[in-house]
Amino acid sequence: MKFVTIHNSPYSNLGIVVNNNNVLNLSALRHVLPLSNLLPNSLRELLEIGPDGIDLVKGCLSQVENMKDMEGLILANSGILCAFDEVTLLPPVANPKLILSV
Repeated sequence: MKFVTIHNSPYSNLGIVVNNNNVLNLSALRHVLPLSNLLPNSLRELLEIGPDGIDLVKGCLSQVENMKDMEGLILANSGILCAFDEVTLLPPVANPKLILSV
């Protein structure tokens, strides 16, 4: 899984790269997929949850992959699923608790 933080004015959202050329906005997905309401808003929060958070993301991805073509089209038209080159990427962890330097 490739997680990203994307700019969605005026906020940053947690996203995941799917099919190597699309980004699924997990934060916006909560408007159409009830399971995604349990997801945190940032990658840092997801990492803090640990394996349970990853399992939650896998469950959401599974439901998205099982959507009918029309439902997938709705995700694309609403901006929840975007082409990779259409999103603005931000630092993956926007507010790290610790920064190490060598």
